[in-house]
Amino acid sequence: MEISNKIKRFIKKDIRGKLISLKLYPKFFYTTGIKSIYSKIIFSNILRERYKRFKRDNYKKFFIDRNPSQELNFLFSLPRSGSTAVRLMLISYFEMIYGIGNGIPKYDPLNDKWIFPLSNIQHQELHNSLVFENLTTNMERKHMDLFLSKDEFKKRKVIFSRYPLLNSDTYNIKYSKPVILIREPKDQMMSYCISHGFTFKNLSQNNLIIVKKAFNNYQKFIKYWQNELENKINKKDYIVLNFKNIVSNPKEVLECLLKFYGYEIDKELIIRAAEIHQKDNTLGYLKNVKINKIRFTDPEKKRKLGEEITKIIDKIDINNELETTYDSFIEKFSQKFS
Repeated sequence: MEISNKIKRFIKKDIRGKLISLKLYPKFFYTTGIKSIYSKIIFSNILRERYKRFKRDNYKKFFIDRNPSQELNFLFSLPRSGSTAVRLMLISYFEMIYGIGNGIPKYDPLNDKWIFPLSNIQHQELHNSLVFENLTTNMERKHMDLFLSKDEFKKRKVIFSRYPLLNSDTYNIKYSKPVILIREPKDQMMSYCISHGFTFKNLSQNNLIIVKKAFNNYQKFIKYWQNELENKINKKDYIVLNFKNIVSNPKEVLECLLKFYGYEIDKELIIRAAEIHQKDNTLGYLKNVKINKIRFTDPEKKRKLGEEITKIIDKIDINNELETTYDSFIEKFSQKFS
């Protein structure tokens, strides 16, 4: 009986575990010489095994577990419109309400992103969803089950989308519970252009291309959602959040989102999640990290670039029609906060 149990435990182990049990796992992976051949064989087999699990898990996620017609929580936003702040607050609250962690992320300066143990935010696109960071071991999956069930996670996940700028190829937005983030046009376009290569050194034609793209993207986004929301019978079916409120009323914005998405409300955790991602706290997390981003390091340069971008926008939108569209959109659809 004991031998049978040992065999079963051995079979369940991954290739590394099996090799360690057999005392065949290398103590060092050599790069040259005869010993490097064995090192490369082990490396290839571990990589192959991890890829097989990655493929199996994601195939199940996208083709077996996924229900394209299920009503889902969606978050729609242009770049540079507050989506990062909103997503970070949502993930921190999710992490704390289920006892997964303390809500404080770690910053990855190489990829310019914040890292959490488990995120309730998923991408609209298959391509962006297939990342090896999402690959977990059997033991880690068991630990996740201690926090919340698979069905509970499905109800709490939020699909992040740039639609209509990018297609939603894994979830049908027709069944979405949409939250739309919107920012004042010139502020959004200035931030977008600076982060996408608009510089004083750039050729004027290249700068013009960047600004035109930002303008066309904004126009496409706001006009689509304007038409879409006009057809919504009940205003409770959607939420529009102004960037200004995300900055000035983060706690109220987070609570509004959580109620709309059907989360359990814990006032203390809402306050904590919002405070974690206030600008001063964020900069505190980054005090020992070298940052080359303008938004963190050079406000004066950002201001001067913004002036140049505004000049080009004014030439493109002579009658200020985009600003008028934005004002009308905010007045008619946006959530009001005290």
